[in-house]
Amino acid sequence: MIFCVACIVRLIPELVAYPDPIGSDVVNYYIPVLEDFGASWPKVFQQFPIYVSILHLIKIVTGFTSHITVIIFAVVMFGVFSISLFFFTQRLLHISKWQGVFVTLFVILQIAVLRTAMNNHRDIFALSTMLFTISLIYREKGSNGIKWPTLMMAVILTVATVCSDGMIGLLLVVTLVVYSVITTKKKIIICALVAISFLAYGVSLQDNPIRENIEANSNYFSQSVPPIRVSYEPLNLLLIFVILNGFLIPTGLIGFRILKNNLLIIPLLVCIPLSFSWIVFPDNPALVPHRWTVIFGVFLSIFAAYGIIHLASRLHSVKKEAAILSGVVALTVIFGFAYTTMPRDESFIYYGAPENQLRIFFGIAMQPDREHNSNLKSAISWINENTESDAIIVGSSLFRGWMQIYLADDRVFKFSFNLEDPVLDVRNQHDNGYFILSGENKYPKDIDNSLLDKVYSEDDFTVFRIKHNERI
Repeated sequence: MIFCVACIVRLIPELVAYPDPIGSDVVNYYIPVLEDFGASWPKVFQQFPIYVSILHLIKIVTGFTSHITVIIFAVVMFGVFSISLFFFTQRLLHISKWQGVFVTLFVILQIAVLRTAMNNHRDIFALSTMLFTISLIYREKGSNGIKWPTLMMAVILTVATVCSDGMIGLLLVVTLVVYSVITTKKKIIICALVAISFLAYGVSLQDNPIRENIEANSNYFSQSVPPIRVSYEPLNLLLIFVILNGFLIPTGLIGFRILKNNLLIIPLLVCIPLSFSWIVFPDNPALVPHRWTVIFGVFLSIFAAYGIIHLASRLHSVKKEAAILSGVVALTVIFGFAYTTMPRDESFIYYGAPENQLRIFFGIAMQPDREHNSNLKSAISWINENTESDAIIVGSSLFRGWMQIYLADDRVFKFSFNLEDPVLDVRNQHDNGYFILSGENKYPKDIDNSLLDKVYSEDDFTVFRIKHNERI
């Protein structure tokens, strides 16, 4: 039942949004990679490849389009995540089955979880395998040790976690290391060593995102590279934390005080300083505190649900407890479905209020911006019909997925954080260069307007021809 409910929760926003995909990673990573998996594989292999490899296998077996494949597996994995969460509640929280159902429903409808399911599909996969791993290795004091078949399954799930997502893999590694120090059990140490080995190998690869973050942090602390802020303001990050976790903190603190479970507490405590790293290092986006805030919200919601159960149980009435828990679930359903189904340009209570501050890091709604996507596809269609077949198109990294999917013939899309560099490069080396900008009748602020000729401007998108430098 839990699996089916979770699948329905995850499927509904996809049906509402179709045919537009949900989430920037879906557009800019999953679909483009599946469209040209062979060419993408050398880089994908270095970037935690398990999830995308499974997607590729499903696409081959079923013959579905890349978009449909991504949707189907995302829906199924959300159902698997709900099962892992329910199993987790039964092993570590020691609550009844119906209370476990309450915790599961409460957690999967939290904005932190829905935000992760919207964009970071492999995080859901990694969180599922992590929760299964924790559930398998957990033992009460005085209980029998872990049997070898269980240990082997835990090791396999550990490898799956570490090889599917860097951040969740790192969180599991730290959790296992700390827990092995606390328990000093050899089989826990085995899991920790396996996790460390696979993570270390992944980080050693040239294009691994954790390695890139380590290098970025090294440059930051050595000040060999100036810090980049890009609206990475403390107010933005504080708002993200409050919106995701503000309502969870009161009952979360109660659950934290009551639960005496080291294995459950470790990942929560690890996420706290990482979520607030912006206080000490406000100019260092490589620490990705906004993403750690989301992961922290996932674990905090478990403690919050347990705190609610504790408060309801103090009434000493099964009917009253059931009524309170049902009411909480109903309220969570309202907020959750509002976030997943309402149009992107409409606010729902407090989720859309700080829209300007949060749009860069945190989607204010799960639904895509249909009008923006339609206008972008119209601009790409114009490019296909009115530019040379070998044209070089320069634009924002936010367009790269759409360009890879819809650009026709031998046209190539180039993007960079600093758009002036690729524009100058194309100007000096290519005759057929174009620049696309979001914003009708606008010129880019950081690029000399004399380098550009406007050739298209409609529906919030402008295309310029880049003047070739004849002197080179």
